[in-house]
Amino acid sequence: MSAKPRNTLLLIIIFFAILSVFTAFSCIYLYFSRPKIAYVRSLELVYSFNGMRQAHAEYKTQTDAWQANIDTLKKQYQNAVSVYKSHVSLISPQQKDAEEKNIMQLENSLKQYSATVSKEAEEREKKLTQSVLNQINSYVESYAKKKGYDIVLGAEGTGSVIYGKPTFDITNDVLESMNKEYQLLPSDTSARTQKN
Repeated sequence: MSAKPRNTLLLIIIFFAILSVFTAFSCIYLYFSRPKIAYVRSLELVYSFNGMRQAHAEYKTQTDAWQANIDTLKKQYQNAVSVYKSHVSLISPQQKDAEEKNIMQLENSLKQYSATVSKEAEEREKKLTQSVLNQINSYVESYAKKKGYDIVLGAEGTGSVIYGKPTFDITNDVLESMNKEYQLLPSDTSARTQKN
């Protein structure tokens, strides 16, 4: 074999060796540089979070108190109407006017209080829910950074993930970790929100 074909063969072998090494490094680089992606089942994460459970308990306690006040006002109004009806024919026109004014005041108080409570309940529910969602979002971001995730998607509710392999589902891990770190504070959501 002459020197020229031998050199050509050696160059071809070197070329394919370099190409093989380059391909191997490219594959390794692509494998390690691809983003680490996971998803969470958003609704389960929100409703199984101890912070949301406590917020719901606080909200229910407050709405129960408001409802008790409404029931008291309603009972006062109904009692006044009942008393008025039972003796309307026996009282003077001045007493009749006075009791009718009292009944109207009780009815107006009941309506105003009910409207105020309804508005306050709606605002409080939004505020509590947003506070908890902020805590969850902040925690998921921190968890993702700590575990090296580049992207954490939310499934359910928003429709951002229609299907994902269970191996990419980190809901239970996030929830367990988040609930371990969550400390139940004595009915002070604002302090908990400021802490986070």
